[in-house]
Amino acid sequence: MADIQHKRGTRTDLNTLAAASGLLVGQVYVITDEDRLAVATSTSAYQATAKEGEGGGGLTLLSQEIITTAVAAVDFTLPAAYSRFRIKIENLSADSGTSFFLAQVSTNGGTSFLNTDYKFFYTKNGGGGAFYTSQSIFLGETTGELTQKNMITTELASNASVLQGTSLRSSFDGSNAQITTTGFYRAMAAKSDAIRFSFSSANFDTGTLSLYGYKETP
Repeated sequence: MADIQHKRGTRTDLNTLAAASGLLVGQVYVITDEDRLAVATSTSAYQATAKEGEGGGGLTLLSQEIITTAVAAVDFTLPAAYSRFRIKIENLSADSGTSFFLAQVSTNGGTSFLNTDYKFFYTKNGGGGAFYTSQSIFLGETTGELTQKNMITTELASNASVLQGTSLRSSFDGSNAQITTTGFYRAMAAKSDAIRFSFSSANFDTGTLSLYGYKETP
C-alpha cells in the first residue's frame, strides 16, 4: 500500500497558520491533539471532520474564520447533514464607528442571501426591547477599534419551513459590561445552506468566528 503524508500539528498550530493566511486550499491537515482531519477551504479557514461516534447530537467544529485584515463579510456553508448549529464569535471589532452585527441566510449555496422578513426581538442590559421585521437578523453591536471585547454565541436551527434561534452577546470595555439577548425567526421555503455575517456600516477588523454543528443522527 502506498504511503500518503499530510501536514500535522495541534489545533493551536493550525489556527496560527490560518491567522497568517498560510493554509493551502484543498490541503488535508492532521490535528494531532484531537486525532481528526481538517481540510483548508481558504488560506485562512478550514473545515474539521467529525470522528466516528461523534454523531447523535455531538457538537463538532465545522469551520473557523480568523480575521487579521479587514473584510466586509464572513460566509459559512451550513452542511446538509446538520439542522442545528452554534456560532461562536470572539473579540470581534469593526474598523470604524459603531455598527450593528447582522446575519442573513441563503438557500442557494451562498450565491445570494435573503434580505427580507427576518423577525426578531432583542433586549439590552436586561431592559425592554421591541419586535422587528428586518432585512437581517440583529445579533448585537460593536463600537469599533477593539474598544470593547465582544463574545457572541448564537444557537441556530434550520429546516425547510423555518429558521429560528437565540443569540447572547456580551462585552466589556474595561469599566462597563453590556449584555444583548436576541430571539429570531424566519419562515422558509427551503432549508438554509449558508449564512453570512456582516456589520451594518463597517468592515470586520479582527475576530474569530467558529461554526459548530449538532449532528442528530450517526
